[in-house]
Amino acid sequence: MGFGTKASAMVCGGLIVCAAWTGCGAREHDHQRTGTPKPSSALASTAERTVMIVSGERFEAVVHCPTPSLANGWGVLLIGGGLGNDLDWVTPGMIHLEGGARRVTITGDPHADAPVISADLAGRGFVVVRWSTIAIDDPLAGEWPVRSTPRTPEDLLEQCRAALALLRGVRGVRAERIALVGHSLGAARAFTIAAEDDLVCGVVALSPAYFTPETPLLASFVRAGMRHGLDVAAARGLPVLALFGTLDRSRVVDAAGSRAMKDSGAVEGLDVVCLNGLGHQLGPQEGDLFGPIDPGAVDHIGRWLERLAGRE
Repeated sequence: MGFGTKASAMVCGGLIVCAAWTGCGAREHDHQRTGTPKPSSALASTAERTVMIVSGERFEAVVHCPTPSLANGWGVLLIGGGLGNDLDWVTPGMIHLEGGARRVTITGDPHADAPVISADLAGRGFVVVRWSTIAIDDPLAGEWPVRSTPRTPEDLLEQCRAALALLRGVRGVRAERIALVGHSLGAARAFTIAAEDDLVCGVVALSPAYFTPETPLLASFVRAGMRHGLDVAAARGLPVLALFGTLDRSRVVDAAGSRAMKDSGAVEGLDVVCLNGLGHQLGPQEGDLFGPIDPGAVDHIGRWLERLAGRE
C-alpha cells in the first residue's frame, strides 16, 4: 500500500522477499464483483493538514473528517507499511538508483492509495487520520523512497501512539470508538498498539505481515514488543478483517495460514477475505510492478468497518 513495503524490500535489506503464493481456499473473492466505493465519498468530507510532534521531531499528518450530518463518532487510524511511508502512501512510477531508473508501477505513473481509502471512509461517517513517518526536517526527505533517515521499530510505534492521540483529540471522535487499518508491516504495528490499548475496537489488516505464528518475528521486532496479529486477536477477542490478494508473494504474508485459522474457529471475530487478481498492495500486480488499490478492496474495508460500527 503506497510505497512503504516496496521501499523496505528494495532499500532496507530485502525485508519482504518473494515466494510462490499458496492460495486461500474457498473464500477467494473476485474483486470485480465486490462493489465500488460510494461515489459521493469525496464530496462528503474535508481533509486538513496538521503537524504532530514526536520526540521533538515534526511529522505531517492529515485529518479527514466527514460532513457533520454523516459523522458516526468513530475514528480510524491508517498505518502505512514497510519501515516508513509518506503522507499519501505514494507508489512512484519510477525510482532512480545507481545504474539507472527502475519502473515500479504497471503504467510507469505514480499513484497514491491513502487518500482514496481516507475519502471513502470519511464518506461513510468516519474521521480518518494518516501521517508521514518521514520528519518534515529530515535532510533526506526529498530522496524518499530511495533514501530517508532510518526509523527503528520503536520509533514507528511511538509515532503510531502519537497519531492515535491526535485522532482521539478530533472533535466528535469518541475515545472508545477507534479502529486501526494497517498495511503489511503497518498491520503488525496496528496489532501491537491494539494489544496495549483496550479501547481499540477492531483492526483491518491489509496484506498483514507476521500475522500468524508460522512467520517468526525478526529479533528487532521482538525487542520492540511487537506481536503476531492472530495472538493479539485471540487474546483480546478483537474483531479483525484480514484482507489478502491472491497474487501476493511476500513470504511474511501467510494468507493460507490465516484462512486455516479462520476455518478452525479458534479466533473469534476473525474474518479472512482473499481477492482474486490482486497483489500485495491490493491492486493489480504484474510481476514486481504494482497498480493502485482496487475499488473493490476499498469497499471491503469500508463495509466491514460500517458493520463494526453497527455492533455497538
